[in-house]
Amino acid sequence: MNNNTTIIDLISSGILEQYVIGNLSIDETRKIAQLETEYPALKIEIDRIINVMLETQASQELTQNLKSKVLVKLKDAFVKKVINLNNPENINIHSDISEWIEAVNELKPQITNENYSICPFFKNELKEMSLVWLHGSLLEEEHESTEFKESFLILEGECECNFEGIIVRFKAGDYFEVPVKTKHLIKNITTQGSSVKGIVQRLAS
Repeated sequence: MNNNTTIIDLISSGILEQYVIGNLSIDETRKIAQLETEYPALKIEIDRIINVMLETQASQELTQNLKSKVLVKLKDAFVKKVINLNNPENINIHSDISEWIEAVNELKPQITNENYSICPFFKNELKEMSLVWLHGSLLEEEHESTEFKESFLILEGECECNFEGIIVRFKAGDYFEVPVKTKHLIKNITTQGSSVKGIVQRLAS
């Protein structure tokens, strides 16, 4: 959420009404709750929606339970999840890196060479996941759409990815998917000689 236009769009989208009545996912609820603390205009609008709903509820029981439902939803949203590496959830654009950092904190490299180190921690017929430390550069050939879908969640450091001439930089907290049939060069650009560290996920197609 970077500017007033985005705030205005959010207010007019109807999402806040769904937030107030507790119909959003935990991830969505967490995001709105965080934005509410950062943007006074958003908090004012959420308070207005709550007051309107409390005034117009047809059922007294629903009126009494409305705020309780919202508070329970917010409590669930801010309970820190514990990721089970024996059956981990998929990484995606909404993944919380603090949860992943804690989950993989004790993992050590099992495979090491000049450019990278790897610690595989989960594999079944549908998914492979590894913790990777990239020290230098890694060039990968294109992946066919029938092979797997590859994605990354950056936990520490920064990297530069060259997707056949299109160069994009990623830092801690960023998630990205590698386009199929695209040769890609991933380069560590972390300062002070540190490695870029992240989760690599490969999903069966």
